[in-house]
Amino acid sequence: MSTEFSSLSHSLRLACRAKGIDLPLGHAHQLLATAFGYRSLAAFQASTSEPPSLPGGAHLILDLSALQERATALGLDTVAIAAIPQLLGTTFASTYTWGGIHLSDMGFFDYLYDQLQSFVLNDDKVIRYTADIYSDGLEEVYIPFEFEISMLPEVGDILEIPVSGHVAMRPDQDRPYRGKQVDLNAIITMERLGRRLVGDIGMRIKQAQPHLSDQALEVFNGDRLSATHAHAYADLLGMDLSLIEQLDNIDIDENTGNSGDGSYGYFLEFEGAGPDDIVNMIRTKHGRTLFQVGPNFFDGGADDLDDETHEQWTQFALEKIRECVREGFENCSASSMELIMVAFATGRPDEWLPPPASAHPAM
Repeated sequence: MSTEFSSLSHSLRLACRAKGIDLPLGHAHQLLATAFGYRSLAAFQASTSEPPSLPGGAHLILDLSALQERATALGLDTVAIAAIPQLLGTTFASTYTWGGIHLSDMGFFDYLYDQLQSFVLNDDKVIRYTADIYSDGLEEVYIPFEFEISMLPEVGDILEIPVSGHVAMRPDQDRPYRGKQVDLNAIITMERLGRRLVGDIGMRIKQAQPHLSDQALEVFNGDRLSATHAHAYADLLGMDLSLIEQLDNIDIDENTGNSGDGSYGYFLEFEGAGPDDIVNMIRTKHGRTLFQVGPNFFDGGADDLDDETHEQWTQFALEKIRECVREGFENCSASSMELIMVAFATGRPDEWLPPPASAHPAM
């Protein structure tokens, strides 16, 4: 029996004593062996799977039902049985720079999820890309993955858990649309140190980038209007798109009706927008700068297509974007990019893009 195991047993007895629980030394040995994943002290002592010493930052994932069953067999009362998991946590915390004790696989999963979420939100690229989105706050962090102890490899090997997800922001309705989502690929790694012991947990963002459709809508145009809004404004005002794209600070108010409970569209006020010469052109052409539009004004007519057709053309456009991503945008023809952007901006890709692959499109 190692010195560390004896020290842990002594610390567990002291923790129990502080709670008014008299725990014999032999019982402390048996409970610790069960915590490490063994049915008896003899099985633990015979194992070569556990590290000779416990490293700092390690995590012990308990099998709570096995621990309670063992405590019951040892004759502990219900109060002592209920307190054992917490007392084990106190024992390890007082002895080591300990990563943590988790009551179940799900408890450890929750720990990993919280750590990954914090890691993602503090990643430099994610921060930079979300800062480029005109938003009024975080909408969702979607980082799906699974963990259960049966996924762990042999002792000494590394488990890698790939994660594909996104960070979504709530678009600011009072500002031009500049996307809402950052897609990411991450990886969680950990080493199996023992039967129920893991350590050396690492997290890494392999890739983070604006969502492809958001890239298309933005046209990589810095602080200019998004393509979706620019085309909608150009159609409304009957003005050249190149002029409309220069506008900023358009005041957008939702029309909620007299009751304030409905959603009947938007009031668009160009008076405070810039540059002044384009605002003057709007005033001269229309005799006003305030316009009322319907609730689907910013949808770009996408609802005119049936779902199957819209999906067909959307996937075709996305594939063209992926080709440009793979080949480098500097090698992507201007005509291809322009057509892709217009297709997404207008919501009518069938009017702008060539037929799908079945018709051998050439761009």
